[in-house]
Amino acid sequence: MGDKEQAPDKQTPAEVPPPVPPPVDPPQPPPNPDPKNGEDPRKMSKSEKIMVWATCVIAAGTLVSAGAICFQWYEMHTGGADTKAIANAAQKQVCAANRSVDAAQKFADTAEDINKGIKDAAQQLQASAENSKQWTKTVQASMRLDQRAWLSATSTGQTIAISKPISANLRLQNVGRTPAMRISGLIKMESIPQDKTPTFLYKQKIVKGEPTVGDFNLATMLPNAQANLRIPAAMGVENGKQVGEIVLDQPNAEALAAGTVKLYLHGEINYCDIFKVRHWIKFCFVYEPNPMQQIANPDGSSFIACRQHNETDDESDKQERCPAPKPN
Repeated sequence: MGDKEQAPDKQTPAEVPPPVPPPVDPPQPPPNPDPKNGEDPRKMSKSEKIMVWATCVIAAGTLVSAGAICFQWYEMHTGGADTKAIANAAQKQVCAANRSVDAAQKFADTAEDINKGIKDAAQQLQASAENSKQWTKTVQASMRLDQRAWLSATSTGQTIAISKPISANLRLQNVGRTPAMRISGLIKMESIPQDKTPTFLYKQKIVKGEPTVGDFNLATMLPNAQANLRIPAAMGVENGKQVGEIVLDQPNAEALAAGTVKLYLHGEINYCDIFKVRHWIKFCFVYEPNPMQQIANPDGSSFIACRQHNETDDESDKQERCPAPKPN
């Protein structure tokens, strides 16, 4: 078999055919075999028109966005300098505002000091006004006290003798510097036991068993003027009328001399001054038969001042205004 084996034949490469040249006139696509209603097959359909319009709108929007971006970039680029200028101006305004705040604070502090000074000055003026007002009142009170009318009552004698009416003499005098006006008084003389004191109550009505109260009225007393009054001791009533003066008998004379009975002369006097202020005095005298005790009265009267009911008003009392005089 080996003899029959033959060596493989060498294969020769196949020949490549030459390229076919393209046709000079390429064939045209065949026309639409089924045109609708005779329309031109080359005309765009409705969907194709919509796609074209949409493409145009998108393109226009893209152009507008690109323009806006470019304009914004331009504004940002050119506005940086303006922003810096604005920031600098704002910084200056802040500094100016701070200076204004400082100036306002200084003004507020100054205004507060001024207000405090004004308040202190007002308080000082008010205190000065109060002091002036008080000083004026003090001066007026001192002037009235120095210039007003002053009435005094003094016992100047008596008639005390057996078988004679009992009476005492009373002298009123204006020792002030201005007239005393509208003078009125209530005066009583009474005898009571030595261990009792007068009640100093005055009733103008005649009451049985009580001493009669004598009243008097004077119009005006000029400075240093005097009025001498005789005050009788009277008691009792008869048919509603006052019985005459009391006559001293022997038993009463002995009782007065022994001191077991005391004889009192007391009363109240009211008057007005030129400042239309009402004033008053109260007086009380007691009969003292002992000649040694009579030295207390320089007028030689046996009546000496009591230990009570000798008073007068002063400017510290509540000042009562004199009422208007009644027409005649």
